[in-house]
Amino acid sequence: MNLTIINYVGVDQSNRDKIGYFFGWPKNRVLNWLFPIRKIVRIELQKRIKLDDNAIHHFEYLSIASATLKLEGLFIYSNHDLVSDRYLTIEAQRSSLLKRKNSVLRYYKYFQLRRSEKWIARSHKLILTISTIDAYLYSKRIKNSVFRSLPLSWPDERITNKSQNFVAKNKLKILHLGSLNSMIPYSSLKFILSDLFTILPNEIFNNIELLIAGNNPNAPYSNEIKSLSNGYNNVKILGYVNNLEPLFASCDIQIVASQFSTGIRTRIIESFVRGLPVVSTNMSAKGLYGLEHRKNILLADNSRDIVRIFSRILSGKENLGEIAHNARTLYEKKYSRKIQISILKDYIRKHVN
Repeated sequence: MNLTIINYVGVDQSNRDKIGYFFGWPKNRVLNWLFPIRKIVRIELQKRIKLDDNAIHHFEYLSIASATLKLEGLFIYSNHDLVSDRYLTIEAQRSSLLKRKNSVLRYYKYFQLRRSEKWIARSHKLILTISTIDAYLYSKRIKNSVFRSLPLSWPDERITNKSQNFVAKNKLKILHLGSLNSMIPYSSLKFILSDLFTILPNEIFNNIELLIAGNNPNAPYSNEIKSLSNGYNNVKILGYVNNLEPLFASCDIQIVASQFSTGIRTRIIESFVRGLPVVSTNMSAKGLYGLEHRKNILLADNSRDIVRIFSRILSGKENLGEIAHNARTLYEKKYSRKIQISILKDYIRKHVN
């Protein structure tokens, strides 16, 4: 297998692309402005199409898939989110934090992203989503394109051996993953520190420890999280952690508490693989197949639900070992690489070849 690394640093966006974007035409100008990497990927893609016009080309995310417009080939792309909806949700959160008031440019970009999703989808034989909900919504939105669900798998499927029993010495050790300066983990952590921690009874609060692993630069979102965590002796911000295995082995549960579903569902699947139970908001887990509250995951609608979950864990009413085992079993039956290969082969046979 040959690997080509594309140098994306310093790609210029031309004034013609900018003008085309604001006029909304031609399509290639709009896409160039939305996705600067497109020009570089397109050059590489054209080379490969010439080598073999029967080859199947797979792209990850809309930005890379945009290179296919008006090219002939067997194209597939994987899309982990409803891109335009994700943009609007994250920008609303960002505007709230930074006190931005002008929403005209935000909604114009949303409009152009909606258009680009249609253009790009129609250049592809098959579009893969991580949930049936996403596939359904895209199919309703974009006619005459093939959307199919291919749930997440994980590259390294080795289970992590716990270094101690769950809730050792009646202490609940909680793991949170993701960059403090990324909007989705930021949303999760703000909910935990501002909403959940402020209503936890002392008998629960004094028996939990929150470990936060992820990049935490000197930047607006991460600085707010660090400010919110000040004064909490049971909160430890670890920064970027290269090897997460010791954390998966030593923690009792991972918390995934974003207030919107986009982007963070990968954390849940990673935990299922590793054998670490998950407590998640329903929004964070939305669309993942086979989830059953108190069987393979702990699900909550709000902070009070999580308080009750923590109370049940600390009082011994939740069997975290059994939940972790059932989550791993669900992964093996529905999410594993072996299962995904079989599903993908069937999709390619039906829709691509």
